[in-house]
Amino acid sequence: MDDSAKWLAAAWAEIDIKTKPQKSLGLIEDWGAKLVVLKKSLKPRVSSGKVLLFAADHGLADEDVSPFPKQVTPQMLINLSLGGAAINAFCRASGLDLEVIDVGVDNDKELANITVAKHPLSAHGTLSSLRGPAMTPEELEHALEQGRQAVQRAVAASADPDSLAIGIGELGIGNTGTAACLLAAESRLPAEEVTGSGTGAEGERLRHKIATVAAVTDPVNGPHAEALAKWPDLDFKDVLRRIGGLEIAAMVGAIRAAILEHHVPVLVDGIVTLAAYLFALRISAPEEAALLTVGAFLAHQPDQSNGSAALERIRIAQKSAIDQFIASDGQPKPWNGQELWKAEPLFQVRMRLGEGTGAALAFPTLKAAAHLVTDMATFASAGVSESKE
Repeated sequence: MDDSAKWLAAAWAEIDIKTKPQKSLGLIEDWGAKLVVLKKSLKPRVSSGKVLLFAADHGLADEDVSPFPKQVTPQMLINLSLGGAAINAFCRASGLDLEVIDVGVDNDKELANITVAKHPLSAHGTLSSLRGPAMTPEELEHALEQGRQAVQRAVAASADPDSLAIGIGELGIGNTGTAACLLAAESRLPAEEVTGSGTGAEGERLRHKIATVAAVTDPVNGPHAEALAKWPDLDFKDVLRRIGGLEIAAMVGAIRAAILEHHVPVLVDGIVTLAAYLFALRISAPEEAALLTVGAFLAHQPDQSNGSAALERIRIAQKSAIDQFIASDGQPKPWNGQELWKAEPLFQVRMRLGEGTGAALAFPTLKAAAHLVTDMATFASAGVSESKE
């Protein structure tokens, strides 16, 4: 990461002489510059993509935090195996490959097109974080490793790994409640600020969901009070283990592996995936977190009341890393009139499904951002006069 400031400067020097008013392509220019820094090349390429969807059940779903019954997770897993889910359709539309990885769904049936990667102790999901730790240390490490291995499979299967992008998605009834608990634990924000409706919790059920999140993350009397009382100096990996879930931990492992080990850009989806990305930042050393900031591309703002809170916590985590490892003079480098650490999603279209659907929709834009850097003519090469100002 120590030469990232050099690559950032080179990226903007190249982008700013393209045949357009400077910064007129907005966030797409930011994405192009990030690709230059991630790849350490003025010829970044994105030509193929794969969505990794991690699925698991949650003990927290037994606390009645979702309007959907827990058996919807295995039912949707069957739908995914048959190609009938939204992410199946979106991947086909965008020309993306898809791997669905079962890291803890309450299902024993053999299904086509599903990779089973369960730990024996959590083959049917996590325990309820309201009653105690959701996972053992061994289960957490297994889930993290399954995310890493999924990325390794994607890279190995790619005909051109250097042009690969990976989208991250999830499935699991109750996982927006778990994500809310992770956000509350990380931020100390009130439960009502970090808890959204998820699959449609409203009225009394939403109030119950908020109360459950508050109880899980109570730093005085809650089931994880001893660990959470250390805020802000939390052991974030231990918090992830205590609160869960398995698919969120797998996404953390996948995000870290893709960006840190392979320099593959990652498209981050909705609220649950944002929580996973936040914890990927938090469990990483600052230099690693700085590279994660460069390599993560936020697809959309979730249509959830807690979407803004999640993005703000990501912004804070990214700023901490960038201040230390991108800045050559102790201050954040300008990033298209903002700063590199700004957590700005590509679009806001009232989506709240998950599954990696937002990541799939954002893939063509990431591809276009690479082509902006590599394919556009410069004012000089095209013989076009530049601005006089």
